[in-house]
Amino acid sequence: MLTLEDMTLKLPTGLLKQAQVLATARGVGIADMVRQFLEIDSRAHAHSGDSSKEHALRDLAAIFSSAKDWAQLKNDLLARGYALRAQGNGLAIFGSIDGQHLCSTAAIGYRYRKLVRLFGGPMPGHPHAMDWVIPAGSGAQEFNFIDRAP
Repeated sequence: MLTLEDMTLKLPTGLLKQAQVLATARGVGIADMVRQFLEIDSRAHAHSGDSSKEHALRDLAAIFSSAKDWAQLKNDLLARGYALRAQGNGLAIFGSIDGQHLCSTAAIGYRYRKLVRLFGGPMPGHPHAMDWVIPAGSGAQEFNFIDRAP
């Protein structure tokens, strides 16, 4: 049986409000969310010879490869302590609590264009709708060509 110890944690008001919003979105209490973050972080550091960023990138790639749509991707990222945000014409991954930039989605092999095709439409709220991208399964073919001078 797991034994839990009591602990008092003092947070700035703004951070506490953000934590409450995140915990509510996850359907857990703040204490459960903090435990989850600590467990994730301790697992990341437990891999011998593996930096926590390398582990996080592999973890992120697995989340992206299993997502079936934008909603699932957002929820799975949030459950692991990450947030997906528009950055320029693409997407970037940030810590959901500290807001620290981790990487672009392209760094793990998932450019925004690829995700638009996989999910059949742009990320809700992204400033670049990517209307020119052909959704997956539309039957259209994509060709790469090089314009060469005669």
